[in-house]
Amino acid sequence: MPNQALQDELDSLPRGSSKLDTDEVTVENHADTPEQQFRFRHSHLERTTWLKVLDSAEPSPARRQRFQLCGTAAWLEHSKSRNGYRIRANTCRNRCCPACRQRYARDLGERITFAIGKVHEREWRFVTLTLKHTRAPLRQQLDFLRASFRRLRQRKCWKACTYYGYGTIEITFNAHTQEWHPHLHILVNSDFIPKPAIKKAWESITRGSYIVDIRPVKSVAGVAEYITSYIAKPPPIETFDEPNLLIEYYQAIYYGRLMIQFGKKRPPLPARVDDGYPNDWLPKRTLNSVLADASRGDQASIAILAQVGRYLEPWGESDSDPPAYVGRVVQPRKYYAF
Repeated sequence: MPNQALQDELDSLPRGSSKLDTDEVTVENHADTPEQQFRFRHSHLERTTWLKVLDSAEPSPARRQRFQLCGTAAWLEHSKSRNGYRIRANTCRNRCCPACRQRYARDLGERITFAIGKVHEREWRFVTLTLKHTRAPLRQQLDFLRASFRRLRQRKCWKACTYYGYGTIEITFNAHTQEWHPHLHILVNSDFIPKPAIKKAWESITRGSYIVDIRPVKSVAGVAEYITSYIAKPPPIETFDEPNLLIEYYQAIYYGRLMIQFGKKRPPLPARVDDGYPNDWLPKRTLNSVLADASRGDQASIAILAQVGRYLEPWGESDSDPPAYVGRVVQPRKYYAF
């Protein structure tokens, strides 16, 4: 059990409530705490922009509250075997949360890299499929893109030369024409892919979209991270001053897959990539206390923040349950690494 000072600090941290009070979940009453400011220090503009439209974009009060409390109840754990710190906190795991989104994309890239690590590099191709510009709603375009790719995978020209792979959707926006432009980036294990046949099939399936790019993968190392980096991207900057566009973006990506796995022979993705170190993490201090000491010039606290601040999640996700003294989050659930 922690000492009484740490216990008192943990008890003072903001918690989720067992029942949702309307006053607690309105954006107007929400202000980021110092620990949240640290978590979103590289994405303050995006988080602030999302908070402005959250009440209109997200119909669930529980999900709104989790988004608003993301990064609270943060404390530091220390590992003697690693001689390092990590942060544990409430996390919302919302696709539009800038910190959670980046962490998920990095974790997914590591899992894909691990799964395909034993496959020869020359067997991989990088394929990009696009749709012609249209004024259709984004969610409709995303549904059409996924359905079109599913139909392409049923064509003989695709099935004859491909085995399995992973695709991610990238979304851009043309401010001049006011049109969304989603396209699909695919890492595919394959033999030689005949581009003319794939292009013809894609144009037929999509009724006029003919831009297809196929190129060999020179090195698998980093490719999984590259395709998953599209998941980590924020909304197009052109939409930040347009609340209706942000709401459309939020509702389009929240209820549909951005990551597509395909092929019956693909290796299973691990639940997480084990870093091989002993699990000897012990709670030490709340993040708020470290931030306060660092603001007063304490060099030890400054060094700790420099170490944990290099990455959103220095040592990977822990599957362990939270200590009993940490308290409740918005809904009964596990705590995840920062």
